[in-house]
Amino acid sequence: MKTTNFWSLSLLAATLMVGGLSFNSCKKDEVEPVPEVVENPLEKEAYFITGKVTDGTNALADVSVSAGKVSAKTDASGAYQIEVDKKGSFELSFAKDGYITIKNEVTVDSKAEKGATVFYSQILTKQAEAVKVTPEKDALLVITQNTEAFVPAGAVEKETDIAITSFVPAADKKLKEVADKAVSTSTPQTTSSALALSSFDCQPDGVKFEKPLEIRVKALEADNDVYFTEVKHYVNGTDNAEVIYDDSDKSYVLQLDGFSVHELRVVTDLSAEPNSETLLSEEVDNLGKTTAVSKDFSVKAKEGWKVVSKSKGVTGDVEAMLMAALRNVLASEGVSEIAMSKSMAVSGDMKMTVTYKQAVIRYTIRVKTNRGVESIVVEQYGAVSQNIEKEQGNMKPEHN
Repeated sequence: MKTTNFWSLSLLAATLMVGGLSFNSCKKDEVEPVPEVVENPLEKEAYFITGKVTDGTNALADVSVSAGKVSAKTDASGAYQIEVDKKGSFELSFAKDGYITIKNEVTVDSKAEKGATVFYSQILTKQAEAVKVTPEKDALLVITQNTEAFVPAGAVEKETDIAITSFVPAADKKLKEVADKAVSTSTPQTTSSALALSSFDCQPDGVKFEKPLEIRVKALEADNDVYFTEVKHYVNGTDNAEVIYDDSDKSYVLQLDGFSVHELRVVTDLSAEPNSETLLSEEVDNLGKTTAVSKDFSVKAKEGWKVVSKSKGVTGDVEAMLMAALRNVLASEGVSEIAMSKSMAVSGDMKMTVTYKQAVIRYTIRVKTNRGVESIVVEQYGAVSQNIEKEQGNMKPEHN
């Protein structure tokens, strides 16, 4: 009996040891959950330049838009989007047969996060038809309803085809600089500038005249005996001379010795105050799940500008002239909405929140008239920023 009990106890002990070893082995071989890791397209080194191109207020399709080596065509709504892979300044060009080509510079700020979007919209103008002028006769060209060009006899040495087009130029660089600085520093900025009331593309570029050609721009605001008192004649973007105001026919007079881009500009004091609006905050909570997920969504932003307020004297023709100046210096008119398609990918055991904000710049523009100082306040919608926040769960991306 004693022998039997000994061997029974030994067998029981051995069985327990083997069972314990087997149990411990199962614990070590247990597979821990491993989250799937994916690349998020929103974190790609990419920035976007987008906007709309119009002929007046009508959408303009099939416009060639380029920024360096990257190009795109506007769609039926006049919209375009260009993707660039670095920050910095880019020369933007808008070209379409029969229209004046416009070039300007846009900047992706050095502080911009990946996925930032810069807006730039442009009005394009059809090139005016050429008119023959001769040395023997005076010629009168009707440029717009309120603008005429007088070519005196003897201005040209031989018969010459000329064309003068009143057009919307590229957005004003000085206005852009003060706005960019206000946004990047988050502080209001002030400066003095000159806003284009009228811009003229004169062809053939570079031709010289024996006698000055004269462009007269009707001072519409003079109907109420009000006119701008500080007006300049700019040539190719450079201050050339004071503009003559002819009280006899209520017109601003530009004297041209040769052809290039000539502009009638009103001297202004302006300030730019930065602000922002939150457009969208998109969240995907994938915590506790091993499988990655993706989500498509749309961000709706605004582009363009609108009038916020104006002084009492900004009415009728004064307002019309200032609105024309704003259209010229901001290169667009009105406010429209642009929908931007986005796609986010979230790894397993992660929570991700993407927030989009749009800069809003408020300009206060002051001009002098013979009645005093008048002002107009406008808001322009600017760049859209993208910010990504992540929360990682407790799962390990690799099995230890």
